[in-house]
Amino acid sequence: MMQELERETMLRWLYGPQRVVWDPANGLTTWERIGDGAVDYKGQFTALIADGYCGVVSVETHYEPAGKSPAEATRLTTEGLRAVLASL
Repeated sequence: MMQELERETMLRWLYGPQRVVWDPANGLTTWERIGDGAVDYKGQFTALIADGYCGVVSVETHYEPAGKSPAEATRLTTEGLRAVLASL
């Protein structure tokens, strides 16, 4: 039980209190398309720009929507990323 609480606390810290991506009832983690989940990608990119960062950014996604292929998940995630970047 303590390990579950520590994991939940860590995920709340990483993803914000508005959405826990780990469900303690079944032990599964869910992921969202970039721009739809709790991660503030716009804020992250805004901070990078403000700091003058001009290096590489790597985005790793575990988003696997039900009934969609990995290629479709990648397309949806790319659309979300492009929308976030267009909003800057």
